[in-house]
Amino acid sequence: MNLHSVSIGTLTFALSPGVRLAKLQRRVTKLAKRGGGVIEIPTRGPDTISMLVSPGVSVLFHTRHVSAEDISVARTDDTLSVHHEDFHLDFL
Repeated sequence: MNLHSVSIGTLTFALSPGVRLAKLQRRVTKLAKRGGGVIEIPTRGPDTISMLVSPGVSVLFHTRHVSAEDISVARTDDTLSVHHEDFHLDFL
């Protein structure tokens, strides 16, 4: 199982499990090359994130492969926590 996330500045968001990562990366790159624009980020859970992409904005995509049976996921009102024996991730 792959857990995908995107970091924009100091914020990190968990991406939807069904996200087509390569397509999203191409769209972000295309907007940056055109000088900027707004794109909706498919996040895990009920939140919708729209971000302004421009040549000066750092966007980091991160993928971590874990086995599905080795993780547990917990959601509070404002944070998604992913627990695995080797790491702990909190997403907004």
